[in-house]
Amino acid sequence: MREDYLGIDHLALGMEADSRDNWVMFFRTVFGFTLEHEQTLPDPYGLVRSLAVRSPQGDIRLALNISQSRATQIARSVACYQGAGLQHAAFACRDLPATCDQLADVARHALPIPANYYDDLLARFGGELDVGQLQRRQLLYDRDPQGGAFLHLYTRPFTAGRFFFELTERRAGYALYGAANAAVRLAAMQYC
Repeated sequence: MREDYLGIDHLALGMEADSRDNWVMFFRTVFGFTLEHEQTLPDPYGLVRSLAVRSPQGDIRLALNISQSRATQIARSVACYQGAGLQHAAFACRDLPATCDQLADVARHALPIPANYYDDLLARFGGELDVGQLQRRQLLYDRDPQGGAFLHLYTRPFTAGRFFFELTERRAGYALYGAANAAVRLAAMQYC
């Protein structure tokens, strides 16, 4: 198992919308972080804006998440913490399916993903992707335009609306965060 674990992939922080610019300035000025990209993600109760920043060496990546809505998962997390806080920690794996098979607790704590997500993957990627193996392990999948792929798994939140883990595997230079799967994750977390 230890040879499969590569380290921390990224950390996601939830924060109040009016404080994010200050945090960005702090990370850029003090640590030399650079901005990667910003995306708007749909939550069942509103929109979440996620800004990715990276350290100069590229070994530390943060997703700084905000929402104007008070009902989104991010807003509930900020309310629970009474301010900014760690929403989730993502750990990079060399072979995520094998890691899932080795860790019995992963299956027990994995966020249940609806079957229609895998039907959609099958329609989009056909036979080039073993959708059955992804579904059996509750893995999510994304692919970038350059052919890089991203497999990831989320745990159920450990406390309502707050902290959870993510396990990731990046293939062929994939550098994003699986935003295409955010709506599925956020909706699935409503039922935990």
